[in-house]
Amino acid sequence: MSDFPTTRITVPAAELDRLSFCDTDPGALAEWVIALPMANTTDTAAQVRQATWEIARLDVTAEARMALLEQIRPILHYLCARLDRNAATSHAHGDAIARLAQRLQTNLCSGYKSVVVAGLAARSAGARGLDRDLLPQAIHRALSDLSRTLLRTLQFYVEPADRLWFELNQLYLLAERLEVAETRVEDAENHERPVTTPTSAYLRSLLLACCKPNQMRYRQLAEVFNCLEDWCRFVTLEPDATSALFAVDLESDQGPVYKRLMHEAVEPRGIRTDVLVYQIESYLRDLPAEIRVPEGTSEPQLHHLAEAWGEMRPRSHRRTDTSGTIKVCVGLRSAHYFLSGGLEFQDLLDDPDNLVKQELNPFLLDPETRERHRPHGTKDVWDDAFDVGGRIPENPNVADPDGVLRRAREQAKARGRAAQPAGDTDGERSSHQIFDTTAIDTSPGGYQIRWNDPLPPQLQTGEILAMREASDNRWCVAVIRWIRQNQDGTAMGIELLAPRAVPVAVRVIQKVGGPTSYARALMLPELAPIDQPATLITPRLPFQAGQKIHLYKQGVRSTAQLTKCVLKTESVNQFTYRMLSGYLENAQVTLKMSDL
Repeated sequence: MSDFPTTRITVPAAELDRLSFCDTDPGALAEWVIALPMANTTDTAAQVRQATWEIARLDVTAEARMALLEQIRPILHYLCARLDRNAATSHAHGDAIARLAQRLQTNLCSGYKSVVVAGLAARSAGARGLDRDLLPQAIHRALSDLSRTLLRTLQFYVEPADRLWFELNQLYLLAERLEVAETRVEDAENHERPVTTPTSAYLRSLLLACCKPNQMRYRQLAEVFNCLEDWCRFVTLEPDATSALFAVDLESDQGPVYKRLMHEAVEPRGIRTDVLVYQIESYLRDLPAEIRVPEGTSEPQLHHLAEAWGEMRPRSHRRTDTSGTIKVCVGLRSAHYFLSGGLEFQDLLDDPDNLVKQELNPFLLDPETRERHRPHGTKDVWDDAFDVGGRIPENPNVADPDGVLRRAREQAKARGRAAQPAGDTDGERSSHQIFDTTAIDTSPGGYQIRWNDPLPPQLQTGEILAMREASDNRWCVAVIRWIRQNQDGTAMGIELLAPRAVPVAVRVIQKVGGPTSYARALMLPELAPIDQPATLITPRLPFQAGQKIHLYKQGVRSTAQLTKCVLKTESVNQFTYRMLSGYLENAQVTLKMSDL
């Protein structure tokens, strides 16, 4: 039996004679665990972190170390679950909390890897009495807990730690060579399938890496990870990678890639996902399927997974390298604020006269200045707007457009609200902040940008952005499609939804009960070249296709019906719609770019 794989797995030196916090036996460790201050998660996690660090370095037999690790593993998983929940909801300290959970799990993995190395050494030396289940169980535990460290890195859009994939690959290769890859191992920390194999534990990491995780959110990745506990039975690893969509090299420090992109692999394995994709698609079409889908899993998420695991899609547009500053604001609330010319939402509802500033947007310049900046012979698409032309003259007799905003804030101060100009206070900057980003490349569909500032907490895939080039005062509307962090910083892919938008207020018309409160929304014009009708971007809840809504714009309330949801993310929905009453009344709305 070759010990080549084990010599390349990193384990800490066994340099401790005893534990500093209790006697070196499972019973004493169990009593220590019971006495932990569970009400204080951070303090308890720090103590368990030190305990796992010592257990991984304890000079004992493989069986003794395994018994100690099995005793502390349940409480460690419980603490990691609590820390992960806190990290997901903490805006200020999420990264620090996640790092603590990651260190806990990494220490536990180090202990199990030490068991693997020591157990294999004893087996190679011909030691008698070695538990035959020790190696498959230790390999399974190491693969399972390493997969959780991988999940955490993907949830925060960061690259996996050095050697993470190498050790995952090497542990599975060792299981193959020991012929224990399909050995059934019981794991009480699993939810759906308490008995799994080292192969399924390894496949969990592979499939998680193949699902385009940089296009998914924190919660979505956690849901996929839990589903994979059961779904791995529909996926196979094969020595012949010829017909597989994905492949992995077990002798590399790389995760899975598309098979056609793999070159000169030493120990290639093909990852066959076609049966899993068939199961997901059958479920989506209400056909007979064996796959179990947890309640609450959204159809868009399942479609994403079927696409990610089912085909290699080429880029629809060629990217062109570019440079320059792109100004970005994050979230529907901030996008609505800047598209409204810098007025708070309530001000727009309270006083329709404040909408003069909204109507001036996206110029943010007086007509004479716009003429000087306009290329000779060109026509601004906003010149013939159906509502701008009718409701506001070409020169609305506002010599100082910023004065409208200033007066609105003075009125807000009189009502007891904060009224300082944007950027003058820390509170205002954090409420509606503009970030300077750097464009990396561009395509007809959007941009790749690099984030230069600290990431705001709401920055996730599926979030709405308003963005503009530094030389253009007009805001475009976009959505974040993917996020990736590495040593160079944070890069993200931005899909443009519309080059212009009109900020409005909407609320659902309820059949029973009083009216609901107005919510921010954006009207996007029809884009005839790509056959995209006029649409409305709303918050995710409570808006649904088929609902009738009140649409408030320029002091006029209209009635409309949401017809079809064309985009659904964790933050917003995008609907086509038709007007039912009001000054926009027609059978189908005709808000076009040529009218704006």
